[in-house]
Amino acid sequence: MKPKNQAPNQLPAGEQEHQDENFYMLTTLPMPACLMNNYDDEQIINIGCGYDITIKELSEIVVDVIGYNGKINWDTSKPDGTPRKLLDCSRIFSMGWRPKYDLKTGIRLAYEDFLKRYKTGSFEKGRF
Repeated sequence: MKPKNQAPNQLPAGEQEHQDENFYMLTTLPMPACLMNNYDDEQIINIGCGYDITIKELSEIVVDVIGYNGKINWDTSKPDGTPRKLLDCSRIFSMGWRPKYDLKTGIRLAYEDFLKRYKTGSFEKGRF
């Protein structure tokens, strides 16, 4: 299943410079063992990748991964939200944990999994 390149222009909300920290969630699977073996405190542990990217950069990654050739228009009449969301992940990093996949690889893996499940009709009810 390829994206419909003739689809109407996409309209992400807000400016292109809003920044978020994004990472592939399956990267976190080894993290509980890391915490159980290395952490005995009551302070919160942030789990993230340690860097952020703009919404524009995220859009460009998704477009590249799925092969979308349509145009993306930015609806700047809508609000951006918080200008920057970056977690301090120094505690988990100091224990040796790092995300296993970069964001582009994670998006590619998730998209490939979606395509596989779409082709086989193997979406479980209530799972997504």
